[in-house]
Amino acid sequence: MSNGQADAIVTDTPDAVVMATFGQIEDGVVIGQIEGTEDELGLGVTLAKDSELTPYVTDAMNALIADGTLDKLTETWLAEYTTDVPVLV
Repeated sequence: MSNGQADAIVTDTPDAVVMATFGQIEDGVVIGQIEGTEDELGLGVTLAKDSELTPYVTDAMNALIADGTLDKLTETWLAEYTTDVPVLV
């Protein structure tokens, strides 16, 4: 992008917002999300390979998903990276 070899890129919405907001792409603008992908926010936790914590973190994340807490946290703290970005139709 910066050296003029591309006019646009397609990437996941949170990364696109970060690239445009924090100047990773000069004069970058996020125009929207591809319709049908707006519910595909991928969140994760990184642990060392074969970590003993993996089953506990997995259980905790699954519980947060099941009771709606993760959705509430996402809407409260990550809306500018997700739901505030218009969906292209």
